Amino acid sequence: IANNFCVHNCFETHNKSKMTIETIRKSLEYLCENCIKINDNTFHAMIFGGEPLLFPDLVEEIFEYGVKLAKKYNKIFTTSLVTNGTILNDKIKNIFLKYRNIANLNVQLSVDGTEEIHNMYRKFANGNGSFKLIEKNIEQFKEILLENNKLSIHGCCNKKSLPFLFENYKFFREIWQIPRIWFLPIHSEIWEENDVITYEKELNKVKDYILNTDNVLQEIKNFAPLDRCLEYDSFSSAPCGAGKNFITICANGDIYPCHHFYFNDPDKTLLLGNIWDGIDDYKREIFLKYDNNDLSCKKD
Repeated sequence: IANNFCVHNCFETHNKSKMTIETIRKSLEYLCENCIKINDNTFHAMIFGGEPLLFPDLVEEIFEYGVKLAKKYNKIFTTSLVTNGTILNDKIKNIFLKYRNIANLNVQLSVDGTEEIHNMYRKFANGNGSFKLIEKNIEQFKEILLENNKLSIHGCCNKKSLPFLFENYKFFREIWQIPRIWFLPIHSEIWEENDVITYEKELNKVKDYILNTDNVLQEIKNFAPLDRCLEYDSFSSAPCGAGKNFITICANGDIYPCHHFYFNDPDKTLLLGNIWDGIDDYKREIFLKYDNNDLSCKKD
């Protein structure tokens, strides 16, 4: 049994599937039971989809039942939630206010950058960009969650938006004044050497900016991937924790090593099991053995 299992509750709007209350509770029980078996102190649930805030009652159930289990077994329950930031009503605000501390909640906003960059890809079904609606909610998100670093920005970048990475960083840092920021290059893009050079140039601009701030160490900690420079052994043995100390639990209770496998494995080749029957140790073995020596790229 791996340490710190992570449950991903996939509310997938494209196929209208969502977790039932029964599946939510069984998922959390599964995580808590594993936490007890390995004598760990903490179990964690990351909630994403789809857009999880379309289902605030289910989100609240995750918080409420996780906290209940933690109290019952004297464990710590931590949570994070990924949202596109377009939905924020009184009900959701009250849920955040109630559980931000007792469920150790962190919220990640999926915003790619300035209005022009964000709206290139983040559009509603009618073709309109979503930036303005997110911008309308930003101050309320900050008011509820920014204290104690409970709010972060996650931007995606591809070949078109990559040259604007530093511009987007400055926008989030100076205009929206949100410290915790990270950008993820889209894995499915066909990246070329020139893109890598562009990425390095943009990261160097961020680095130079950070080195001119008053609190350099804190600013480095706030920005991924530069924060890894302060954690020499953060990935000392393997590139990630998929299948080791991290799993995805789907809306129907199926267990995958990571959501990337779930979204890219229509034949269910790497389906590890489910929350009722547990994990197939034989299928999981490859993830336990996988380490940096198996990577095809150079170690440096």
